[in-house]
Amino acid sequence: FAGISTASAEENIFSESFKKGIPVHITNNRDKGYAIKAGEAGKDAKSGPASYTADEIWYLVGNADGFKMYNHALGKKHALKLESNESGAAAIMASEKEATQLTITAQKDGSYAISPKSAPEMSFNMFGGAGRDIKLYSSSDKGGHWNFKAIDMSRSLEIVYNVDREGALETNYKVGEIAISIDGQQGAIVVDSNNIPESTVCYLPKDAKVGIACKKAYHGWKMNVNGSEEIAEQPLPEKGLQVTINITADKENR
Repeated sequence: FAGISTASAEENIFSESFKKGIPVHITNNRDKGYAIKAGEAGKDAKSGPASYTADEIWYLVGNADGFKMYNHALGKKHALKLESNESGAAAIMASEKEATQLTITAQKDGSYAISPKSAPEMSFNMFGGAGRDIKLYSSSDKGGHWNFKAIDMSRSLEIVYNVDREGALETNYKVGEIAISIDGQQGAIVVDSNNIPESTVCYLPKDAKVGIACKKAYHGWKMNVNGSEEIAEQPLPEKGLQVTINITADKENR
């Protein structure tokens, strides 16, 4: 697999070290709107709607015949460890010294299985369906095939939240979903009123076009993007892009 390239660019997806890492985003080939996300240290890796946040940015340190997977959000001290080579084994963010050596196997459709080096017949899988934990399953299952895209860390998309809670019902903690379209591929950020950050920073594939829309708001809330319904797909400016999501209590529909 020397010289392997991503589906969208000619860059190699492997890094010789974390410090010199090539940032990569990994999405499922069957459920294309879902990505691999790192959990906290000691916790299982997850799958979820692709939002291109730091916990979805990976570094594959090594080569196609043997590499470790590090995550941008957790840094160089942690990498993925598989509990075993058996079906159903979980992928955990462990000490990098305990990390599992992995390998990839090309599929006919251009996607890849991600397997323990010692068990290439197995692959990472959204075990039990889209949005579930990452666990091992047969590499012949199409849910265990993945696509890689190199990420441009120099141009970020920052989503800033402007929240007005006046009149909001305390029980309406689910606010809604922000749809992110990357070159026509849909992803999403789920907004929960119990934990709205000041902003969300997303890192996109190189030369990608991005669009943003308020996919849906739950009862009791209204949302808009920069005061309008959506931002159509466009290239990121050289210095990146900042947008504001205005979130207000819907006093007319409680």
